[in-house]
Amino acid sequence: MDRKTLEEYPLMEQRIQTKRERIRKLKGMVTQVEQDIVRGSNPDFPYQPVSFHVSGNNIQNDEKRCYQIYSLTESMEKDVKATEKRRLEVEVFIEGIADMTDQLIFTYIYLDRLTQEQAAKKLHMDRSRISRRISKYFPQNEKRTKSTK
Repeated sequence: MDRKTLEEYPLMEQRIQTKRERIRKLKGMVTQVEQDIVRGSNPDFPYQPVSFHVSGNNIQNDEKRCYQIYSLTESMEKDVKATEKRRLEVEVFIEGIADMTDQLIFTYIYLDRLTQEQAAKKLHMDRSRISRRISKYFPQNEKRTKSTK
């Protein structure tokens, strides 16, 4: 497990919620009705000019909307599967942490989405100590990040 995976974990759920909201809005949209006036003539003699009012649904826009709903639904279903897989990986990783305090820190920060300051208050610790305890699980990633800056 790496730090990036843990940090992206809450964002995956947000992405799914955003797609659900977009789908809901698209489904709630009313089909656009187009109206116009067409000019023609009487079919019988005397052929006098006549105006006709025509209206109908804009099928092109409706088809685009249906395609967007379909695409978003497909994408959301893939995201849900990926999120479930990642959720299981994250929870197994956190459950596998032997130190109870570290396990609580990871639970608070990555599952409950608390800040390090909030987790520190709950555990009666200093925020920097929380950060150090997290960093000890990702030492190789920390060194690479510092050397690339």
